[in-house]
Amino acid sequence: ASPQGLTWFQDARFGMFIHWGPVSLKGTEIGWSRGAQVPAAEYDQLYQQFNPTNFNAGQWVKIAKAAGMKYIVITSKHHDGFALFDSQASDWNVAKATPYGKDLLQPLAEACRKDGMPAVALTDTGNLFAAMEFSTYMAKAGVQPIIGCQLDLAHAAPAHPGDRPPAPRPVVL
Repeated sequence: ASPQGLTWFQDARFGMFIHWGPVSLKGTEIGWSRGAQVPAAEYDQLYQQFNPTNFNAGQWVKIAKAAGMKYIVITSKHHDGFALFDSQASDWNVAKATPYGKDLLQPLAEACRKDGMPAVALTDTGNLFAAMEFSTYMAKAGVQPIIGCQLDLAHAAPAHPGDRPPAPRPVVL
């Protein structure tokens, strides 16, 4: 992060972190519950049930602002490779693989812009193409992209839900 960005973040102090996806249907830890808390075969099919028809981005932003939050961060693509945006890197995303069939990040970005709420989208990916696509997509949506792990060019993101990407190596942003 730039010195100005880091200062802003330290001064803002309080924000909403949204960590959400198909495994939320199970109420378990979202990142590494595949095979540990949720059998792999079941985990890999949860996207077929993910249909957040009650999602209301404007309401989320209003709740965050009413609570005094200064920013919103959303994990837009997590370790399992599922994206909450219409990814061209993989069809394993909310717009192409779920009954919901729509992008979730664009409405959130629009609601944040409308209410003057800074928004950041975080991704954990070991795939350079997916990270570059994510950054471009987020910039077009008006959201600050952050790549939440180092890019490992020796590994690719999962080709399908049954594959697991390598464990990310966190970096200070």
